[in-house]
Amino acid sequence: MRPQLHPIRFGTSKPVHVLSLLLCSVCSALPVRAQAVGGPNTVRFRAGVISSICTITATDGELGASTNRSLISSSAAEFPAGGFFGNPTSAAVAVTSNMGATATLIASTPTLIGPTAAATSQLRLGTLPFAPTSTQNLAADGSLNTTLDVRFDAPAGGFTNGTYSATAVVTCNQ
Repeated sequence: MRPQLHPIRFGTSKPVHVLSLLLCSVCSALPVRAQAVGGPNTVRFRAGVISSICTITATDGELGASTNRSLISSSAAEFPAGGFFGNPTSAAVAVTSNMGATATLIASTPTLIGPTAAATSQLRLGTLPFAPTSTQNLAADGSLNTTLDVRFDAPAGGFTNGTYSATAVVTCNQ
């Protein structure tokens, strides 16, 4: 960049010299360069966790007992017409998962709690047959809405009088 004098006239007066600077980089004889100041630096990100998620929501069921005290179940279909006490009701199970159809709902460990131990303890998911363990695959979107029933057969002599309740364990597996 070089300063230059340029004559400028105002009306009929004498020329006035004005100092101007050429600021054009194309006109400049000096090259313009960008420089990095300081060295490189590393930016770090903390670890993220990716894991399978399976949320199970259950609504409790209710037990009924056969009038001859040989069977306790949550499924009214297990009893002959009118042949039971109580209000047998299936439990409802809803599953939401990020594992899609590769996940399985597993129901296990049917346990009867009461004065008499059961001779056999079984359960089922949906309309599957009764068994000690029951499994059902989740839908492609990772969801499942189904029912869970328990069934307990009495030992010889039947169930004694008393209050009975039951539990079962539901888990999700891939």
